[in-house]
Amino acid sequence: MAQSTLARKVSALLATRGWTHSHLEQLSGVSGNYIGKILRGDRMDPGFQVVASLAQGLGVSLDWLADLPPQPDVNTLSPEERILVESFRQVSDPLIRSFILDSARRSAEQARR
Repeated sequence: MAQSTLARKVSALLATRGWTHSHLEQLSGVSGNYIGKILRGDRMDPGFQVVASLAQGLGVSLDWLADLPPQPDVNTLSPEERILVESFRQVSDPLIRSFILDSARRSAEQARR
């Protein structure tokens, strides 16, 4: 199975820092076995909470680790876009946030076609 961007980034950070799966497990709370599955490509979409925990354990931003687009400068957004951004920032449930992001990505892909 192909290695995901997440797997490549986590693998590179572990190698650069000389960390093991066990060390990252201690820092993130994600099991070393599960981390291994992500790195091998057995888990291609581990979910928002797992990625957030890995980002925290690795000391990197969630946006960078999840390969999310940079946050827009709210000063350049239309009033409607500002409302959307502010509304999204208030969503605390990781599953809802993930659903919204996935929907937005699919819409953007369809708009590019």
